[in-house]
Amino acid sequence: KCGGFTPCTQPSEKALRIFEKHKKQIADKLGHAHSDLVPTAHCTQVVNGTNHQFKGTAHGKNWHVKIHEPILATNQTQVSLSAAMNESRN
Repeated sequence: KCGGFTPCTQPSEKALRIFEKHKKQIADKLGHAHSDLVPTAHCTQVVNGTNHQFKGTAHGKNWHVKIHEPILATNQTQVSLSAAMNESRN
């Protein structure tokens, strides 16, 4: 599928480093302690950089987060972050 996300897989070490770098921001946005957030799935989309989507569960709620990495990463990289939680369906 052109322009879509790759299939989600278990996060690689590189993906986990990206998540960890922004974990405090993510936890603040979701309203959970950062220690509760462990990603269990990761997928990417290339669009003027790379969109990383992470998914996981914390305290009976599913969460997902998107982190955008611009094409030209610098020390001053701005990260666009969106995050949401919803009730887990078992």
